[in-house]
Amino acid sequence: GTGIIYGSCFEYIKPNELAVKESKYAGGLDLETLYEGGRVYFSAPGVTFHSFPREWQSLDYNENKTDEALEENIEGYQHEDAATIPSKEGFQNSFDITVLYRITDPKLVIKNIGLGRLFSDYVRTKVDPTLRDTFNRLAAEDLYNPEVRVGAVHDARTKLNAVLNQDGV
Repeated sequence: GTGIIYGSCFEYIKPNELAVKESKYAGGLDLETLYEGGRVYFSAPGVTFHSFPREWQSLDYNENKTDEALEENIEGYQHEDAATIPSKEGFQNSFDITVLYRITDPKLVIKNIGLGRLFSDYVRTKVDPTLRDTFNRLAAEDLYNPEVRVGAVHDARTKLNAVLNQDGV
């Protein structure tokens, strides 16, 4: 009896998460209040808490097939095949890239992207065009020049931050 009442009246937000509350009866989403993780909150019937991770998320582009097993077991980890981007001359180049990101503003994520884990698909859709736009300007031999390659990585990171930050990531 007591467990049923407790389970239906309280919501536990995991550590390293932020949540927003949605009520079916009291005006929908409450974007004014963020609920900190590691705590239990009172929840009435018809109230749902939508939580977002505060820790770093990882999007790995590589050919290592063992990463697929990791993706299933590690929250916040995504695996894609190596990014294949043509050089300025049209040669196809494979890149192993890791993109680390985190949610900085859950309110913006909800408004601009949506609830749940839609943000991870959103990041994936923004990474590919940004990488292509940056790296396909390089000649094939530029990829072996550390100064040019690191400069391109810096440019890609700057462009990606500009795109993602406007939506709370």
